[in-house]
Order: sequence, then C-alpha cells, then structure tokens
Amino acid sequence: DPTPVVFPTVPLADNRPPALANARLAKAELPCFEKLAIEADIQGTWQNPFAPEQVTLDAQVTAPDGTTLVIPGFFMQDYATMRGNTAELERQGEPRWLVRFAASQPGPHRVQLVLRNAGREIRSPELAFTALPARDPRGFLRVSRRNPRYLQFDDGTRSEEHTSEL
Repeated sequence: DPTPVVFPTVPLADNRPPALANARLAKAELPCFEKLAIEADIQGTWQNPFAPEQVTLDAQVTAPDGTTLVIPGFFMQDYATMRGNTAELERQGEPRWLVRFAASQPGPHRVQLVLRNAGREIRSPELAFTALPARDPRGFLRVSRRNPRYLQFDDGTRSEEHTSEL
C-alpha cells in the first residue's frame, strides 16, 4: 500500500517593484570546500521565479587572487515532513532566494548580490567572509577524469568511502 504524498502549494508569482534588501551571509568565516549560504530579501515582477528571462539572482564572488566567479542563486521553500501515515509536507517559513558557495582558496572573499528583474539591475552592498584552510585539503569530490566510473578529489586521490560503493 503506497504512502500518499501531499504537496502544499507555494506562491510563485510576485508583482511588486524590484528590490533587493538585507543581503547576508550565514557565516563570517568557514573552512575552504564547505558550503556558505548567502541570502537576501528579494521582491520583483515575475510569474515564474525559475524562468531566468523573468528574474535572476547571482552572487559575484571575488577570491583572494582577484578571480571573480558568478554563482547563480535559486528560489526555494523549506519543508518539514508531517507525522502519521501520510507523507505530508508542511511549509516552513516563506519562499526565499538563496545562493550557495564553497570557496577553494583560503583568505578574504568579497560577495555582491545582483538582482536582474523587469529591465533593472540592483546590486547589494558588498559583503565579506574569510575562507579558512580546509579541514580536508584534497579539494572537491568530482567524477574522475581518468575513469568516469569513479570519483576523485581535486588532488587526484580517490575516495575509498565513495569508490567502495561502485
């Protein structure tokens, strides 16, 4: 007997003037290769927040060596699973915009959010965080360039934890 799943509706459309406020970082410092959440209060004019021709939020991240990366943001809704025989999801808070980033260089980083909507571009004040030396210096885990059946870290080492499952 399959468990029924109930999905609550999430309002997607917004019909207000474009605005970006309260840009914030989840942490002021964190080790390299660990996830940093970057948020802001966003409003604007769109029917579908997943349509980049209607609205985009990007983070321009400048690393210590001067390299600037553009990291796309996304619209999301947090949920909690309800109890009982129904896999019912309950909305937690309001829908929001988020950017996730993991630094690969230790040192000071600068971040600026850029909202593009309704023919306008709005930039946040510059934010800053410090990437500390990595807890695990092997780098990001990726599909191996030598053998795509395996995963390997940026330094070329394989992860026994991941390759043993293949």
